[in-house]
Amino acid sequence: MLKVVPTTIRERGMNERRERIVDAAANLVSKGDVSALTMRALSDVAGVSVPTVYNLIGGRDDVLVAIWERAGEAIESELAALSGEPIERCFQIADHCIARVTAPTSLIRSIYAEGLGPVLFASDAGPLRRYGMATGLAILEATECGDLEPVTSAQLLVESLMSQLIVRIAQWVSADPPPDPAYPRAEAAHAVALTLIAVSTEQTRPDLLHRLNTARTTLSH
Repeated sequence: MLKVVPTTIRERGMNERRERIVDAAANLVSKGDVSALTMRALSDVAGVSVPTVYNLIGGRDDVLVAIWERAGEAIESELAALSGEPIERCFQIADHCIARVTAPTSLIRSIYAEGLGPVLFASDAGPLRRYGMATGLAILEATECGDLEPVTSAQLLVESLMSQLIVRIAQWVSADPPPDPAYPRAEAAHAVALTLIAVSTEQTRPDLLHRLNTARTTLSH
């Protein structure tokens, strides 16, 4: 008689193998070199067959998305640890994003170098979406405590800001040689300040104008 394996045990085994594959993939690209990630190398490091990789995750792009989602989980916990006031957190979140992008071993830069930029936006669970969610929460808190004027939709502000950052990210990661990290950080601060000034209150506008001018000074050098 054929023994029936409980679904929970089967699923646990599949999940464990999937995690092992993602671990191996993350290890292969840990130095920011996506070219090291081939299906054969991945199967060798993970100790599974190539068909198993395809069955549990998919092709190479799907594996990259899985790594991207895991990075998003780590970033989410880091963003949750930010302790500044709501408006300050908006700047901290943008700066955190740029620090990731401009890191010497940036996975983002390597993905773009291979012409795989769309992979970065293939998942709702990736870092970029999490940065947007964290920014949205900070804007809502700033509105509730009176630091920003009430807006029809905080999401529109977030989408405007994230679209600015995404365009800049594409420019930074494709630049050769890479820009001085101070420049993209100043551009990010400029984008945040410019976005929030539109809905600032009298008490917060001076600080935002100061941040805007500081960023402009850095960008003019």
